[in-house]
Amino acid sequence: YQRRVHGEVFEVWPSTFLKTITVKLDSRHSNPMSKPESIPDANDSRILANLNKFLVLFLTEEGTRDLRHKLTLIGICEATLVVLSLLNFISSDWLLFHFGIAPRRFGGLLGLFFAPLFNYSFSQLTLVLMPFAVLGLLIMMRDFGLELFILNVVSNALIGGIFVWTFGRDIIHAGSSSMIFTFFGFLILFGIIRKDLKSAGVALLVFFLYGGVFWSMFASSGMSSWESNLFGLLIGCAIGAYEAYCGEGAASSPSTSTSKPIGSSEKASLTSTDEDLDDDIA
Repeated sequence: YQRRVHGEVFEVWPSTFLKTITVKLDSRHSNPMSKPESIPDANDSRILANLNKFLVLFLTEEGTRDLRHKLTLIGICEATLVVLSLLNFISSDWLLFHFGIAPRRFGGLLGLFFAPLFNYSFSQLTLVLMPFAVLGLLIMMRDFGLELFILNVVSNALIGGIFVWTFGRDIIHAGSSSMIFTFFGFLILFGIIRKDLKSAGVALLVFFLYGGVFWSMFASSGMSSWESNLFGLLIGCAIGAYEAYCGEGAASSPSTSTSKPIGSSEKASLTSTDEDLDDDIA
C-alpha cells in the first residue's frame, strides 16, 4: 500500500498478516451503504499501528535520520567514557580519586556529577560499553525515548549518588556499571507492568541477554562499588514503574484498560476513524 508521510508518498510491502488486516479494514468501505458485519478487534488496530510505526521507522528518510541521531548520541556517550578512562589511566587514577564519590565527606559530593563517567580499569570499561549501547538504544526507541534516556542517566547520577554518599562504604565509589543496572531495571519493570506485546518482548529480550548482571551485582573485587549498582537498579525500577502507571500512554495500556460493550456513539467514532484510515491507505 502507499502511505503519505510529511507530504511524501512511500510504497510499503507489508507481511501477509498486515496485508490481511489492511484488506479487512478497507473492504468494509467498498460499499458505503453496506453495514459492517462486525466491529474489528482493538488488538488488530493496535498491531497494525505498531507494525506501521516499525515500517515507517526503517523505510522513510525521517525514520532513518532519527535512528542515526540516536546512534550518534550513544556513540558520543561511549566515546566520552573511553576518553575519560584514558585520561584517568594517564593520571594514575588521580581523576578517579578526586571525582569519585567519597561517602559522608562534603568534598565527595563532587562525585555525584562525575562518578559514573570513570571506571576502575579498562576491563570494567569493556564490560560496560556493549550493554550501555544496547540498553540505551532500546530505551530511546520508545515514545519520548530521548527524554527517558536522559531521565535514567541523570537520576542514576544524582539520586543514586546521594544514596551512595549516605550509605556507601568508606571507599571511593565510581563506575559506569550503575547506569547499566538503571537501564536494566527500567526496561524489565516497565515491561512487566505494562504487559503489552512490545514492552513485554523488550523486557524478555533484555533479561535473556543481560539477566546475568543481576547475579553479579554483589560481586565485589577490589574497589568495585556494588552499592552504586544496587541503587542504580532500584532507581531504574522506580522510573519504570512510574512511567508504566503515570507516564505517556499509560491510560491506553492493555493492563489498565477495561473492555465494555460498544454503543452507537462508539460505532460512529470507529467509523469516522476508519474513514481517516482510508485516506492514508490506498
